[in-house]
Amino acid sequence: MLFGQRSQLWWDLPVRDSLELLRDMYGVPERLYRTQLDRFDASLALGELLPVMARKLSLGQRMRADLAAALLHDPAVLYLDEPTIGLDITAKDQVRAMLRRLRELGTTILLTTHDLADIENLCQRIVIIDAGSIVFDGPIATIKDLLATERTVHFVLADAAPPGLARSLPGVTASLDSSSHHASITFDRLLFTAGQVTKAVAAQADIVDMWIDEPKIEDVVRRIYARDYELR
Repeated sequence: MLFGQRSQLWWDLPVRDSLELLRDMYGVPERLYRTQLDRFDASLALGELLPVMARKLSLGQRMRADLAAALLHDPAVLYLDEPTIGLDITAKDQVRAMLRRLRELGTTILLTTHDLADIENLCQRIVIIDAGSIVFDGPIATIKDLLATERTVHFVLADAAPPGLARSLPGVTASLDSSSHHASITFDRLLFTAGQVTKAVAAQADIVDMWIDEPKIEDVVRRIYARDYELR
C-alpha cells in the first residue's frame, strides 16, 4: 500500500535502513532483495536516496522511496493513493511506466487519484463517484464512448481552406484559418467516421498533414460533475 500523504518509512532512519527492516519483516531473500534494489534504482533512481534520512526527503523523493517500500516483497495486489503527487514530469513518466509493467506481469493495482493522467496511463477500468454514489463502473473506453463522442480532425492544407469545406457533412463544425492553411472539423463519431471527414476535405483541398484529437478522460469527468450527461 502507498499513501500520498503518509509514509511507511521510518522518519529518523536512512531509506536503506527502512528497506532492510521491511525486507526482514516480509522475509524477502537476500538475492531477491538485491535484485529489487537494482530494479528500483533503474526505474526510480532509488540509489541516490538510500543514505538519506526519510525526514529530509522532498515529497517527490519520498514518493519514490515509499513506492519501492510497497513493492519490495513483490505483492500480488497494490493499493495506491495519489502515487504521482509531488513528482516532476520525468519522474511521473518513470513511475507510470513501472506500474504499467507490473500490471502487465499480473499485479492487481487499485488506484485513487486526482491526476487523471494517471488513470489514462495506468487503468483499464474506472469507477466514478459523484455525491457519494457510483455513477459509472466499467472500462475507460466505454465511458468515453458514452460521454465523449466528439472528435476533431485537424488538417494542414496546401492552399487556403475553401469556405464551404464541410458543406457535404451536415452537422459538423468547421473552423478555418486561411492565413495558416489550417482547418479543423469537429464531428460526432456516431454520425461520421474520421475517414468520411477526411474524404470530404480531400475532395475540395490538397491535404499536407492531419491529426485527430481523441477525447480525454478529463472531459468525461468534467461533464459528469457538471451534471451534463446522460448515461445510457
